[in-house]
Amino acid sequence: MRYLGAVAVIAMVMSAPAFAGALNSGETLDIMSRLTFGNAGEGDSVLNPSNMDPWGMVNHGSYGDALSRRYFDGGGTQAPGLFEIAFKNDRSAGDEYISHVISSKGPAVGSLLYDGTEFDGTALWLAHSVFAADTAPSGDEGGAEAGSIAMASKATQIHIIPQPGTTTSTYYFSADVYMPDHSDAGNLPTGFHVGPYFDVEGYGLRSPGGMGGTYINMANFGLDAWHLFEMRAEFTITGADRADDDPDGIKNRNTLMVTLYYYVDETLVSQATWDLNESGNATGSWINQFDGSINIGTAFGLQRGWQGSAPEVFFDNITTALIVIPEPATMSLLALGGLALLRRRK
Repeated sequence: MRYLGAVAVIAMVMSAPAFAGALNSGETLDIMSRLTFGNAGEGDSVLNPSNMDPWGMVNHGSYGDALSRRYFDGGGTQAPGLFEIAFKNDRSAGDEYISHVISSKGPAVGSLLYDGTEFDGTALWLAHSVFAADTAPSGDEGGAEAGSIAMASKATQIHIIPQPGTTTSTYYFSADVYMPDHSDAGNLPTGFHVGPYFDVEGYGLRSPGGMGGTYINMANFGLDAWHLFEMRAEFTITGADRADDDPDGIKNRNTLMVTLYYYVDETLVSQATWDLNESGNATGSWINQFDGSINIGTAFGLQRGWQGSAPEVFFDNITTALIVIPEPATMSLLALGGLALLRRRK
């Protein structure tokens, strides 16, 4: 096992159980990375816009730098109420403006995660337009950003180099997620957007900037509590055969199709199929122009309030893994073993 700062990057194959939502019978996980964000009270809140950020998540940059933060000192310098969020939740008059100034909140150290273990006090804090208490602008004064995206650093992304022919693979992404209840400030949105992020040689394959994003509304599951988010991603990649005789290049294109399944607390909440080969699919045409690796990773985002995003949200134990799918013969043996066990009990 090798470590990159506080990021556990697991190089050897490890089978690990997961909750039943995203996995089919007999499937296991080979964990590639799990981001736990260090020790409470140590370090600082900075997520560097760098491919080698020690916490494994970086600011995407579509909405500017240094907008997402590491949550590590909720009982001290990041205690509830020490920050304000300038929130754009209305544009009915035309131009958007800051409709609410909201006091920040956060999960308590020792609060229970979905699996019953205790929160250790460190997490990814996704929020935008954060100011020190009593300094946030209001109305049309300006100063509030359009949103925030945190994405996996290069060290924690999946890197696939297309080979001639068609290959399939299935990956698993998960995180504990906590969304504070800000209903005391009004009827505010309670959702966030989740990727995954895709690029080829640095060129994003979904908009904005490679992320895309599916909307997850946490009010359906309960606020001020930890929940489990899971995503199953089934990839089909066809690598171009650059050696064949095809002067116009029609055949010589890499292609990528992905089917995504999103779960909260083991319940399927959304699914989508993305064809990342189409030029009309944001910047998907880039995949046809480069032979370099396809890079895939976790990404979480907030937009403006009037676009449906919450003021803030927290993520912990962000996990990336390969789903190991048993061969049909193995499944047959498991089934036979189950039948034998039933007969023995009878």
